[in-house]
Amino acid sequence: MDWPGSHGVRSQFLRQVLEGVWKNAAQGSSQPSVDPSLITLSSPNLPSEAASSSPHVLVTGGAGFIGGRVVHRLLDSGARVTVIDDLSTGQLHRLPEHGRLHTVVGDMTDPGPWAEAWSGQEPITRVLHLAGHVGVRRVLGDPEGCASSHHAMAQTLIETLGSMGADRRPGLIAASSSEVYRASMEPLAEESPVWQSSDPAWGEGRSTYAASKRTAELHYEAAGLPVLNLRLFNVVGPGQNAESGMVLPRFVEAARLGEDLQVFGNGTQVRTFGHVSCVAADLAELCLRARMPQGVLNLGGTATTTIEDLARVVLQISGQSEQLLKRVDPSQELGPRFEEVRHRIPNLDRARSLGLVSQPWNLAAIVNDAWCHHGMPSPS
Repeated sequence: MDWPGSHGVRSQFLRQVLEGVWKNAAQGSSQPSVDPSLITLSSPNLPSEAASSSPHVLVTGGAGFIGGRVVHRLLDSGARVTVIDDLSTGQLHRLPEHGRLHTVVGDMTDPGPWAEAWSGQEPITRVLHLAGHVGVRRVLGDPEGCASSHHAMAQTLIETLGSMGADRRPGLIAASSSEVYRASMEPLAEESPVWQSSDPAWGEGRSTYAASKRTAELHYEAAGLPVLNLRLFNVVGPGQNAESGMVLPRFVEAARLGEDLQVFGNGTQVRTFGHVSCVAADLAELCLRARMPQGVLNLGGTATTTIEDLARVVLQISGQSEQLLKRVDPSQELGPRFEEVRHRIPNLDRARSLGLVSQPWNLAAIVNDAWCHHGMPSPS
């Protein structure tokens, strides 16, 4: 079958690996070549990671909402950083002018930007892959394009890292999503059930995003790469785009304009939010570790609330009347392919065991920061 976004020359082994993953998905197989639950909670030493006295981190999507914050953190720590970003949603003003920062503007599924990123004299010691489509509106607006882009980027990473010798290969930290988990009223741990290719709605509408992220996880695993798949939970903060459908900036922007805060359905959907500065600090710390944990890792915050209560907090902080709270039918706003996720709370035990999520922000602090800094350049 044709692979989305195919580029370059592939080895026979890589072709067999990836075609096997695609074949399993097409046939409805729910079993990857290795059961991910068996490696989810392991954190082995990785002798294959590239050795260097000075950390050098490649960040895809480094001019994005999360990426820009991570880049600042890495530079402040003394690391060298290379960024690849196509600027489809990233913004160069998020990045500082710095002697240890090299920025490559281009599509990371094309060979040119990758060749430039890897051409430096300092070896890359870690890859943080944040590039991707985000936001319900953006995904629903072009689900096929979202899937194709995610598959192509995963393929490019596999080809590039797989072509390196084990002694030069950097560890890969890849942003997946909490969307890959099945619906549950319980906190979601790394071993909680995930969506499978045999599910009827796999790869349709909103689930396109989850399917593409889960498929990427399986691609990295099947290729045998040292990888930590990050399942991120609702990262929010100043600099986030309301147009993509993210709920907090959407509420804040509406309140600033004195417009209705549109709450989908009955507003009882539960979410857990993490402030971008906290998540970025954790990501930078993971990038700088000499030995990278492997498997799956939940990452986010601890500010759990219903969507209606979130709207009420925004109205309270903004001094607006609760009359601006308006319940709407999401299918009228986002189309018939929209499917609501009712409940999403992360189990962060593994992250805490790794020394992460040490000082999460509470909901009031998160909303106040979003209100005070909305529309301003993202602080470092």
